[in-house]
Amino acid sequence: MAKYNTGNLFGGDEAGDVNTGHVIRTAFESGVDNEFDYIVPDKFWPVETGQRVEVPFGRSNKLEKGICVDVL
Repeated sequence: MAKYNTGNLFGGDEAGDVNTGHVIRTAFESGVDNEFDYIVPDKFWPVETGQRVEVPFGRSNKLEKGICVDVL
């Protein structure tokens, strides 16, 4: 599992906000050496390996483009 985990893809840090078991591992094009895991809400499922995604990243949770490298 990745060292850092950010909540889910589109806000709502409370467990009751997301009814899902979908988790994806994402790599970023910005030169970050780690991969990060994200919970995916049902309304955005399915996400496939190799698909481009836009997820919150960093201290400001700015939306960044990345690649789904694994579906967990």
